[in-house]
Amino acid sequence: MPARTLLEPLESRTLLSATIPFTPVAVQADAGTAFTATLDRLPTLQVTSLSQLHGDVTWGDGTDSSATFARDPAGGIDVLGTHTYANDGKYGIDVGLTETAATTPGHATPLFVIYFGTVSTTATVLPVAGTGATLTETAAERFTAVLGSFTQFTLDVTFSGVIHWGDGHSSSATLSGGDLDQGVFQVTGTHAYARAGTYQVRTTIYSHVVGSKVKPTAAFELLSTIEVAHRA
Repeated sequence: MPARTLLEPLESRTLLSATIPFTPVAVQADAGTAFTATLDRLPTLQVTSLSQLHGDVTWGDGTDSSATFARDPAGGIDVLGTHTYANDGKYGIDVGLTETAATTPGHATPLFVIYFGTVSTTATVLPVAGTGATLTETAAERFTAVLGSFTQFTLDVTFSGVIHWGDGHSSSATLSGGDLDQGVFQVTGTHAYARAGTYQVRTTIYSHVVGSKVKPTAAFELLSTIEVAHRA
């Protein structure tokens, strides 16, 4: 049922469903690294200030925190959560939304925005492994660089990587090395940034059992930082 907003006297208020046509996207995070994710999206409620809204986030690792709210440019109100998972694994996230007090001119009694419900999603947290690089590049210039390395000793597993460049673009990583004596893989990528700035680059390393038809699984992350300067 689509969510509704109801303003009515406190004494006769009714609890309404908070279900809305928005499916939370599963969160992907790195162990030990803070992140902020959109956990829910509310319709445009009749509130004069976002401070009237309240939400509690249960992160699935034994910790809770308060949600924050921001108006979405596409309409509605985003429910945001910020967290750091200490360990890798899969976690269930629940967001509980509660009523908030409001006042309306011309009414003698306080009115409430009635908006109850719980929204759930999941988080997949990967360990951060290997050594990331800190690089300096130039805007609008294509570059190829070693983003870091990781060590894995294995005979029956192959690896691949996807680089998330921090500007909304992704590409495949090139992995080299990995000989049996050292087990060290270098991670190389090619990209060009349109704008100057500081970008946090996340490379997801996938493992695949040789000869298996099972889809490769995300094994761990390699984090790097790229400082992009203005083009001279």
